[in-house]
Amino acid sequence: MTDSETGEKTFKLCKKYGAISKNSEPIVNIYLTEDEYCGLGKLAGAVIKKERYKRLFDGQKFSMDVFQGALRGLILCEIEANSEVGLMKIRTPPIAIVEVTERAEFNSGNLCRLTSDEMRKLLEVIAPEY
Repeated sequence: MTDSETGEKTFKLCKKYGAISKNSEPIVNIYLTEDEYCGLGKLAGAVIKKERYKRLFDGQKFSMDVFQGALRGLILCEIEANSEVGLMKIRTPPIAIVEVTERAEFNSGNLCRLTSDEMRKLLEVIAPEY
């Protein structure tokens, strides 16, 4: 990650454990040195490229992932809350068209394997009006 204001780079590995409820998924972040990150980059595996932006809406800070490559056109928004009750009180920004938290197709492990045609077809199914 590169901070757009300071240029500072942060390298991390994120492990998601799967949803434990409709709106909750435990994760763990491991922060890496640049050498560790480069070493992992040499391993075989699928890659997702995206840019993450922080945006305020209704007083809440959302993360917006804008995907590149085969997933170009996909934007996923997320927000963290201290509890599920608190999460349910948050209004979603108008850019959020479809809730995909519970859709396995949108887990990073599945997204990284999609072709652009498969991504387009998936989006046509879940949001045909767009």
